[in-house]
This record gives sequence, structure tokens and C-alpha cells, in this order.
Amino acid sequence: MIRSVFAGAILLAVSSGLSAGQVFVTTAQWDASLKVYFTQYRYEADLVVYVAPERYEALGKDAIWYYVQQRYQADVRVFVTTQRYNADLKVFVTPHRYEAGWRRSHPWTGRLFK
Repeated sequence: MIRSVFAGAILLAVSSGLSAGQVFVTTAQWDASLKVYFTQYRYEADLVVYVAPERYEALGKDAIWYYVQQRYQADVRVFVTTQRYNADLKVFVTPHRYEAGWRRSHPWTGRLFK
């Protein structure tokens, strides 16, 4: 249920225009460059993400995301999956910017944004 809340929060952010740093949530798995699973607990995550209210805060940073409304504006397109085993990246969303960062070494480190 918490995963549904996270996915809903992301979609709400995208649809309400609260979108920084270039993440586009796609509804088609084939269109995504990355499949993301949102965890309930920080210890399960590969990456702890802070969702920035402004685009400039997230430029070039893997752990600070800004949601954009248009596909062409994004550095990375993500598809939110409900199965952990199907994900390329496990993400925990934090309300605090200072907590954001990679929790462990991962093949996507430094590759999420331009």
C-alpha cells in the first residue's frame, strides 16, 4: 500500500506541475530508461531520493529528483514497478535533502543525469 502511495505521490507531483532535475515518469515500460521500485524502508533502497521543488536544485544530481511533465525535458525516463525483482533501481523517498544519496555501489551511479 505504501508503494501505491509513493507512486501516487509521484504521479500527483507530475500532474500538478510541482515537477526539478529532470525525471519523467512514463506509463509504458518499453519507453523507460530505468525501472524503479519504491521501498517502504531506507535500508532496502539502493538510492535515497529527495524530490526538489525547483529544477535548479536537482541539476546533475542522482539523489535529488525534479519531475518534469514532458518527456523531452527529462534526463531520465522511469517506469514505476510494483515488483522489487523487476526493478533496475530500488528507491526510498526522503523529506530531507541532507539524507539523499546512494546507499551502496550501483551500476547506475553517476549515470542518471546529464
